[in-house]
Amino acid sequence: MGFPPSNPRISSFLPICLHYHRHADSKRAYSGQHGPCGTAQGERKTISARTKAALAAAKERGVKLGCPKGAAHFRQYGNELGVEAVKRNADDQARKMDDVIKEIQAKGTTSLKAIADELNKMGVPTARNKDWYASSVRNIIHRLQS
Repeated sequence: MGFPPSNPRISSFLPICLHYHRHADSKRAYSGQHGPCGTAQGERKTISARTKAALAAAKERGVKLGCPKGAAHFRQYGNELGVEAVKRNADDQARKMDDVIKEIQAKGTTSLKAIADELNKMGVPTARNKDWYASSVRNIIHRLQS
């Protein structure tokens, strides 16, 4: 890439960055107030504003945001009983996976990532029909040990 950059998005941004770089004093440099090419804090604010605007636009279009079921499927139990139902379902899933995980471990596969990869190769679904990860295998094993 030459100087000035040939990309119009970058070349239009560059003069702004150079301006702020030349005129930023130490107080502004550390407070995140030195323009669009500044600190991560400035970037976070920009991302936050874009996200809020996108969510507001989606809501205006009638898109339902959040979990489609929400908490409605737990209301039949009450909150405390709903939490117990979630834990009970997780315990049931862990018990179902116990033999499968032990079989994989018996073949010499011991790392959590390798077990997750093997479960994915075997086509064993998670409780939510997603891919297995080392953390999901770890959670199952910890649930079985407690």
